[in-house]
Amino acid sequence: MTKDQRVEHMISIIVLAAGLSSRFKGNKMIHKIDGVPMIRKVVKICLGSQAMETIVVVGHEALKIIEQLNDFNCKIVENTNYSEGQSSSVKEGIKKIDSRSNAVIILPGDVAFMTREIIDAVINHYKQFRSVITVASFEGISGHPILFDKSLFKEIMTISEKNFGLKEVIKGHKKFVAKVECGTNEVLLDIDSSEDLMKRGTKFEKSHN
Repeated sequence: MTKDQRVEHMISIIVLAAGLSSRFKGNKMIHKIDGVPMIRKVVKICLGSQAMETIVVVGHEALKIIEQLNDFNCKIVENTNYSEGQSSSVKEGIKKIDSRSNAVIILPGDVAFMTREIIDAVINHYKQFRSVITVASFEGISGHPILFDKSLFKEIMTISEKNFGLKEVIKGHKKFVAKVECGTNEVLLDIDSSEDLMKRGTKFEKSHN
């Protein structure tokens, strides 16, 4: 692939890792799954995908999260208004996207079982069909990741928790949402509590950071 072709298909990923983890005992981003801090596990998957850049938005206990990513080639963005909700983090990430990017994937940092193959399936579908919104799904149920074409960036910058954030953007363009069947329920799984990990039978251990 030539340099021009790579730019033509430039996709950014925003990983949201700024929240308070209010339903989790401690900061879930730095808790370990199979020996690896959750945020490190998710960002590593993103960096191994076809995406051209990975942006991580931090907020609550930002330094602890940044410490886990010091050796990764990702862009760190701090959201000082993280207490206002996820929408504020999405908008901070959008501000830092490379100007050449054609689309952005929004990915919560707690999708601990995400895979590179799932991310790439969404990217490949977008490259082929250029749908304004492309979402990974399992048996018709939408999950993560969700990709938004650059034509929606300005609209995304107007979202708020009061107006239901990205859900309202998706609702407003539901006729143009493309679902990518990924054949695995991993696209539906996120970690809201330590019990979610226990149910899945995954080794869980507390970080000492």
